[in-house]
Amino acid sequence: MVQRMSDQEKLPPERVLAEKLQVSRAMLREALGRLEAEGKVWRHVGQGTFVGHKPALRRGWRVFSAAHTSPTEILEVRMLFEPQIAAVAALRATDMQIGELKTLANKCRAATNSETWELWDSQFHKALWELAGNALLLAIYEGINAVRRTAKWRTLRTAVLTATKRDRYVAQHQDIIEAISARDSAGAYEAMTSHIELVTADLGSQEVMSLPFSSRRHREAR
Repeated sequence: MVQRMSDQEKLPPERVLAEKLQVSRAMLREALGRLEAEGKVWRHVGQGTFVGHKPALRRGWRVFSAAHTSPTEILEVRMLFEPQIAAVAALRATDMQIGELKTLANKCRAATNSETWELWDSQFHKALWELAGNALLLAIYEGINAVRRTAKWRTLRTAVLTATKRDRYVAQHQDIIEAISARDSAGAYEAMTSHIELVTADLGSQEVMSLPFSSRRHREAR
């Protein structure tokens, strides 16, 4: 008999849930990862997995609304944070965490449509943000993911995300992972910056390409 769970209800521990569902823990983690990417469950490190979307931050914060921002603003935020996060990951990531990045990158590589690509690409980048070990940064990434789930973002990405472009992003994911695996902080920073610049150019957000922290502008100024 299938047991229905309420919104924000905590799931049983993985071992118990795997036994109830009669599946391996690896298969269970795969399913939970997909459900998390789809926004159907959320995880809190040290506390467990919960049903539904992650609750919005309050306590003095203005509750974030994806309707009040745009893809260009999201790319600006990513350009500010993600290269540095990749650099930190090169210093902090464990072999297991690097293995998770490789698994998620492979799922991106296997994607055959934009919807599946978005699912695993968001998880790949979230895994990087998690490596920083900073709850505030993770809250910012949750805001980024909220925008990525909007119809505006999906329509924009679907229009430009061809198979050729996905292949280019896959190659850049590999460059990022290789730099992190080599503990090359500067290389990880540069690889992530190049990746966001390409996404930005593909989406037509030239405002981000002209920002002073763009590595393209930095290279041109040298």
